[in-house]
Amino acid sequence: MSDKTAICGLGMIGGFGEGNTAALQSLSQPRGPNGRVPVQYGADVPTLPAYVADVASLERFLHKRLLRRVNRYSKMALLGACLALEDAQYAIPVDSDRMGVIVASGYGALSTTFAFLDSMIDDGDALASPLLFSNSVHSSAASHITICLNIRGPSLTVSQFEMSGVAALMTAQQWLARGVVDAVLVGAVEELNTVTGYCYTQFYSPNTVSSTESKAIMGEGACFFLLRRASDAAARYGLLERANWLHVNNVAVLPEAMLVCGDDGHPCCAAHYARFPHAVSFARHYGSLPSGQLFDAAFALIAAQQKRQPTKIQVIKMDKDGNVGEVMLSMS
Repeated sequence: MSDKTAICGLGMIGGFGEGNTAALQSLSQPRGPNGRVPVQYGADVPTLPAYVADVASLERFLHKRLLRRVNRYSKMALLGACLALEDAQYAIPVDSDRMGVIVASGYGALSTTFAFLDSMIDDGDALASPLLFSNSVHSSAASHITICLNIRGPSLTVSQFEMSGVAALMTAQQWLARGVVDAVLVGAVEELNTVTGYCYTQFYSPNTVSSTESKAIMGEGACFFLLRRASDAAARYGLLERANWLHVNNVAVLPEAMLVCGDDGHPCCAAHYARFPHAVSFARHYGSLPSGQLFDAAFALIAAQQKRQPTKIQVIKMDKDGNVGEVMLSMS
């Protein structure tokens, strides 16, 4: 890239709380899981610990009449986006045709998707809910962000599981480098659901013969960045130098960098992460979710800022096949 990317604003919500101050407090004193997810099986309904986000403060930015038909998945994305814009001192709504929106999500709008499927099962295809359908698609969060915040630039949703975050950042850098937009609101959002709790017990239950031990604790939330060209704006949180998609055998660890791994406890990726025993992990602050790499980057930037010295940060996220999303950050 001929022009590095300035990180001008951060906005995040999750089990740790809301905003960058809550994230900083979690770094000093991790809260651990703050909620539980029901599991849909058997006569009773057991629960699993989880990191649960709260979207109540979204009405501080947007009137509740605008949110009447917005599902919880999109509300989390909207709140993360608003917090990033506020942090970058942008007006809300933005009212711009030179800003783009990119949303990364591995699972999408789970609750709405399963509610739509339930409506098909209960009422038949002809009477399935059109409102649930329109909110069940992965791109619903990006659509609500652009509509509610009056952002008229390009909009994209990326859904490539663990590689979602790095793919979103790669696209954002391309848009800025080619002059497609002047700013990009890029973020990740994931939602908890009782079906994910059920799947967790089926794959990792100690009562299942084929199960493998998992240390992952499910999480949900949203994490957004406001990015601009470094030549056009002050890099409040440092620079996004590059974002790459490569294989674990080709990862070159920089000795001068803080290495951050997205090791969230899933056994299918444990062998790959074991190659980097000295890496830092922030998953205990937000939980296990596919697009957690953007959370890792945000927590790393907030942690590095407290040291008040120039540093580099190398953030990697892997999948079970050895694909690696690599994000290089530098503090200016």
